[in-house]
Amino acid sequence: MTRHPVLGAFTILVALVPLLFVAIFVGVHDAPLTHWFVIQRLALFAALVTAGALLLVGHRHGYVVALTAWTLRIIDSIAGVVVLWPAPDYWYAAAQDFFYLTAGVPILVFLTHRMRQLRHGSGNGRKIAA
Repeated sequence: MTRHPVLGAFTILVALVPLLFVAIFVGVHDAPLTHWFVIQRLALFAALVTAGALLLVGHRHGYVVALTAWTLRIIDSIAGVVVLWPAPDYWYAAAQDFFYLTAGVPILVFLTHRMRQLRHGSGNGRKIAA
């Protein structure tokens, strides 16, 4: 696998948003750390940071982990759009989810394409096991 510093850094940057939501939710609203929203956001943060780090260093499992993390990000964005779009007070949150959908789908296509190249041996010369 080749290194992808721009995609890795962008993935880590995207990971900071769920962490910010946790800080606001726990700090301002005094929510417990065992709340489902906190656990969901921390899991999304961990998946995206791990994926970004693996893309930065070019680890052989980087594509699989990044594909999983971005899929989780897109599923979360779809749920956010469905829930928040009808509420006029939360249009900015729905707009953020639209951004993740717009950026995430091409990233998923790229990661899937790179995984197929590596699997069939047309990547950078190293095949990954099926």
